[in-house]
Amino acid sequence: MVKLTVTIITWLTVIHFTVFAQREIKGHVYDKDDRKPLQEANVFLFTAEKSILKGQAVTDQHGDFAIKNIPPGNYVLTISFMGYGAATLPVEFTERARLWQIPLPQTGLQKNAITLNSISIKINKPLFIVRKDTIEFSAKDFPTAENASMKNLLQKIPGLTIDQEGNFYYLGRRIRELYINGRPVFSQGPNSSGDPQKISRMLLANLVDKIQIADKKGIDGMIEGGKNEKVINITVKQDMKKKINGAAGAGYGTDGRYNMALNANLFRDDKQIITSGYINNTNAQQGPYSNDDAMAVDNFGRGVSRKKILNGNTSFDLSPKIKLNANLMLYYDHATNDQQLHRENILPDSSFSYNSHSQTNNAASHNALFTNLTILPNDRNTIGLDFSGTISGSKINSQNKYISVGGKNNDTVNSGNTNNTSNNKRNAFAYNGTYTNRSHNKKGTFNILIGINQDNTSSDQHNNTLNFDAGTHSSDTINQEINTTTKTRNINTSVTYQYLIIPELAFALGYKFNEQHTDNDQEAFDFDPIKRGFYRSNKDLTYDFQNDFSNHTFTTGIFRSGKKLDASFNISYISTSSNSNNLTLAKQYRQKVNYFSPNFFVTYKIDNYKTLSVNFSRDTRPPRISFLPVISTANPLYIQLGNPDLKPTIANSAGIEYRSFSVGGLSFSTNMNLDLQQNAVTQSTSSDSSGKQITQMINTNGNYVIRQSVSLGKRFAKSGLSLNFYTGYDLNHVNTFVNKVQNTTSQFHYQQRLNVSWMYKKFLEVEGMTNMEYTSNTYSIQDNAHYDFLNYLVNLNTNTYLPLDINVGLGTLYVNNTSQHQQFIVMNTWISKTFLPKKNLQAKLYVYDLFRKNQSLSTMQSFTYIEQQTNTILAQYFLFSLSWFFGKSSPAAK
Repeated sequence: MVKLTVTIITWLTVIHFTVFAQREIKGHVYDKDDRKPLQEANVFLFTAEKSILKGQAVTDQHGDFAIKNIPPGNYVLTISFMGYGAATLPVEFTERARLWQIPLPQTGLQKNAITLNSISIKINKPLFIVRKDTIEFSAKDFPTAENASMKNLLQKIPGLTIDQEGNFYYLGRRIRELYINGRPVFSQGPNSSGDPQKISRMLLANLVDKIQIADKKGIDGMIEGGKNEKVINITVKQDMKKKINGAAGAGYGTDGRYNMALNANLFRDDKQIITSGYINNTNAQQGPYSNDDAMAVDNFGRGVSRKKILNGNTSFDLSPKIKLNANLMLYYDHATNDQQLHRENILPDSSFSYNSHSQTNNAASHNALFTNLTILPNDRNTIGLDFSGTISGSKINSQNKYISVGGKNNDTVNSGNTNNTSNNKRNAFAYNGTYTNRSHNKKGTFNILIGINQDNTSSDQHNNTLNFDAGTHSSDTINQEINTTTKTRNINTSVTYQYLIIPELAFALGYKFNEQHTDNDQEAFDFDPIKRGFYRSNKDLTYDFQNDFSNHTFTTGIFRSGKKLDASFNISYISTSSNSNNLTLAKQYRQKVNYFSPNFFVTYKIDNYKTLSVNFSRDTRPPRISFLPVISTANPLYIQLGNPDLKPTIANSAGIEYRSFSVGGLSFSTNMNLDLQQNAVTQSTSSDSSGKQITQMINTNGNYVIRQSVSLGKRFAKSGLSLNFYTGYDLNHVNTFVNKVQNTTSQFHYQQRLNVSWMYKKFLEVEGMTNMEYTSNTYSIQDNAHYDFLNYLVNLNTNTYLPLDINVGLGTLYVNNTSQHQQFIVMNTWISKTFLPKKNLQAKLYVYDLFRKNQSLSTMQSFTYIEQQTNTILAQYFLFSLSWFFGKSSPAAK
């Protein structure tokens, strides 16, 4: 299977590179009057017979352009520039021809006597426009249904995919941020914006004018080498900036199900306000007015929730030089779940499985505030001030019945029940300040960042367990109260300076410092049956612990940003120090690691539509919560210990990536990455005959990950069909230890995903996703025993728009889990009607799980165990709702 997968992906890559011969058109565009080159002139190549767009280019600063990968045939080349008359000339390519150099007299443009605001050419327009590092799509090229969500629009973009969990990707790269009119929305930190999954569900598609996909840049305005992350920016239509727009809806149904939601937005050139809130007990993340039935995300999860959520974002220009951005989130979720669990532990010489039935009640709240103030004293200086604060808490009550079996005959090892309650609280705040200065000659850039974070958590737990040991025919009871407090203070600062030595080449120096201090105190008490209370101190679980971690990084490097080549090379000297102090036992643990870290990335722009990137990085990853003596004793059969002697992991990563897209709507990308770790953090598990396991994290070497993927996207403009395909694999090689014996796990994960979006004459709309995942584990500790399973998921939504403004929809979810030998189909259906000339009012009847077939199945193959779960699911219900869409454009405006 592994060899076959690698072969398929390799052949897909090779086929893409060999489809077209390297035929090329070159030319130079200039002003006929003064002979000066015209930069950013548009050049289009169309077939002579049917005017089908086959190529596109934009002239560089010298007025030069090139169009490559042209099939043989007869073409028409059109050159246009704002305020100039367009030039059109014939081009003919034979089988043998490789280069067509356009003669200079044919590429000069004459100024118009009347200045034009735009250029109109009556031929097939390109699907997108490329502006430097930005790809821009026009929303009007992707028709959507009435009152469709922004998510419905975005998933029609070629190369942009949404997985079964709602995450966004462009050509295989994760998109974590979405901006509106260049302004951050629901950001939680400096130089960031909110999750596109959340924002695109919240807003409607009729707002959108342009969709822009661009490189993610740092605070200093530079692209971080090797990361190559993308962001989405949405520009709002001008007529939608003249009113308040949004939607409100409320629905009530059988079994007491309800869903109420409100979204109201104001967009102006100097301000924007977005508010959203919903209350429901249907596990939904959108209002009842949505025609996007995303069961794979909302309704196919663990348990049933009652949610109350309010989100608010505002962005104001207080003055031409001062901008304010602020977010507020109020969140409450009360979830209940009934879970059946089967866990097979990987042991060297025996089999052992743990089976449990648990019921959990979890009431959680999360309230967060974030503000950012950006000050621009002049065109050379920028000041950023950020504040964020969080107050959250949860109350969890769980009851669990379990039985463990082992040996050749699957004899009972132990059985019992646990009852746990916990009351958790957290408050945190962070201050961040940034300052950027650009020199008078615009060659030097100085940046400084200072941040202070304080995070305080507390937890009060009651753990009550009755355990029966079948081997000794004895039972023991654990009845404990544990009170834990953790206070973490983090201070970080960085200073960087970049200087442009010559055009396109810059030199950089930098220093970063991070210091973290953590106080962790835990008091544990056993129940005293005489005094009827928790009065007996448990010294084994009581401790007072402190940890100090610091990191110094000195960096120097060079950066090149040119027409064809973007590259950076830097080398860092990193010094890390960790000092853990167990005040209870008077023990100290010290770790100090010093090393050099080379990093480089190179991106070569083959032409306007093709890029090749190579990167290598070496960084340090400090262990998380490693210094705590005891992390968890909630389940006495699975005790987790900390390790204050852990070393930081040094990760060496390398990758190569190729991307291309064509004006005809075809996008392609492939990449391969290798991650090799030194001092990797891994598990060491010890088991005894009674079935108890103690797990502790330790350092090891030899762990690595290999990843490869291919993404294909195609938009068929004439038929309104968008197809996005992804295939990729991960190969993990991980060393763990079981009863002090090394276990090497080889885990192979292969995935194929196809997203389909089709709109037929605003009569029928189909949105679909198919996902196949194959997971295979081989364990050396069991003589390379092999375990594998397949998981299939198909999510298909259809909307039929009938006369009289009636919509009939059907959502179908198919799941097949070969590990649990289970498959099922869930079907949801709805019928709605809109009223009034602008279709502002919608009445809708929604039926969830029409045939009562829903289930919740999950399988996880880890490096030390295999686990299967079934969880509570929503039962069938009917829900009737009324919704109002306001601030809509008139039909004539569309």
